[in-house]
Amino acid sequence: MTTEEPTQTPDSYSWSQKWSYWIRDRVSVSDQAPQWSDFCKEYTEHLRSLRSLERIRPRYQSSDFLDTDTLEKIYEDSDRAFRDHGWQHNGRWNARLSDHVADLLDSAGIVSELKTLTQETIEFPHGGTYIRYFNEGERLNFHLDDFSYGEANVLICLDHFHGYSEKLSSTLFLGPSGYESHTLEKGGALAFDGCFTPHGRTPLAAGETVTLLALAFRPVSAKHIDTNNLPEPPC
Repeated sequence: MTTEEPTQTPDSYSWSQKWSYWIRDRVSVSDQAPQWSDFCKEYTEHLRSLRSLERIRPRYQSSDFLDTDTLEKIYEDSDRAFRDHGWQHNGRWNARLSDHVADLLDSAGIVSELKTLTQETIEFPHGGTYIRYFNEGERLNFHLDDFSYGEANVLICLDHFHGYSEKLSSTLFLGPSGYESHTLEKGGALAFDGCFTPHGRTPLAAGETVTLLALAFRPVSAKHIDTNNLPEPPC
């Protein structure tokens, strides 16, 4: 594995980066439930303006999103990918999918599974990456995704080893009704619009490891978003 550190230039921040840094200045994934709740209460209207633009609403399936055979084959591919060409980015490890993973997903009926999960007709995923957290304290700060990644996202848990900790890491969403926390287990899936749903992952516990498959896809009938007329973060 190699380490790749992103470079940031404040003058060139995109719309999503401006929101991401505004949120991080006020609340952290390393905080606790009271701080997340207080943030959502204090900035209810700002979060509502963001979440109202979602192309899909967050949807969660606890298990069996993919059949066991497909899940194991993709996990094996991810293991090779992290070993051969994984890199560190934004507090986590990433690796590229092998070309044959698209065939595995197609054979497993990924479009049908996503339609059931999201309650939307969707196109075949157009992008993806493996994500792994395996060092204690690794986390993903609150942020919004760049528009280039897609109109919707799904995280599929390929493996979640708990280790010996009772307090496990989880994916967090911030919204006008409060925060949502999802501890994905093997075979579980979480779909959401990463461009307008502030999200992150809490710090990894001692002995815990998490391996995810992240896919980007587009709902066929997604509402049009005017990227030139988006709400700016408050001063």
